Amino acid sequence: MYQLIHLSDAIKRISDGAIIPADPNNRDYQDVLSWINAGNVPALADIPNVPVILTPSEQLLLANGENAARIEFTGTPLAEITFAVNAAADTLTLDSDGKNHIELTCDTPGVTIVVEVGTAQAVIYSVEAP
Repeated sequence: MYQLIHLSDAIKRISDGAIIPADPNNRDYQDVLSWINAGNVPALADIPNVPVILTPSEQLLLANGENAARIEFTGTPLAEITFAVNAAADTLTLDSDGKNHIELTCDTPGVTIVVEVGTAQAVIYSVEAP
């Protein structure tokens, strides 16, 4: 049996852990192709769990509804992320580079907005527009 390798065209042979390069001249790779052509399907790749990072961790937002605070999410590519804005849950999916963002606005000065995902937190302070 075989397993795909995350972000690689090589394949892992589960019986001995050997990593087989996707080289048509490689005898082991020819065995993999024969095994797949016989109707078998390799196991899915293990995808490493990368902690989500929020940036910036603090920022100011002018409370006039025209200024937006942008929070960048960075983590495992294509991962679905559950986050909360002031305890209201929401989700987004990271792109193939492991990135996405949200933009927040606020019309009221003196409001604090907290964005959380896992142990990561970003705090946005809404201040009076000049």
